[in-house]
Amino acid sequence: MFDIGGWEFMLIVILGIVIIGPKELPGALRNITIWIRKARGLAREFQSGIDDIVQEAEFDKIRQDVMDGADPTGSISGIKDEMQQALDPDSEIEQSFSMEDSNDWFSDHDEIEDDLDEDENSIALPTDVPAKDDKSDA
Repeated sequence: MFDIGGWEFMLIVILGIVIIGPKELPGALRNITIWIRKARGLAREFQSGIDDIVQEAEFDKIRQDVMDGADPTGSISGIKDEMQQALDPDSEIEQSFSMEDSNDWFSDHDEIEDDLDEDENSIALPTDVPAKDDKSDA
């Protein structure tokens, strides 16, 4: 933070011992750390106040857009319509999945089942099953 090297730090320690004295140096260091903590607390409080102001400004802009009737998803719905037109210009795919076509399929399926006889649906067992050879050594 202060870009202090090893030799510069040693010089500061020696000057502190000479000027303040070895007896008062621990108390002076405590006072310095207290002042540094207070300064950091003030900086943190100032930063959080600035962040709150920025959030309120953004919230006010969003609220104003809503009050003006701006549609935030307008661009997305426009893209959806363009994609649908590009992929299915005649709406053939959409019509193929409509409910009317599915009802026709079910009615055709019922007609096919009615045409089948019961014998055709049953599974017959094979009539000529070869006998097993019992070759066991006793």
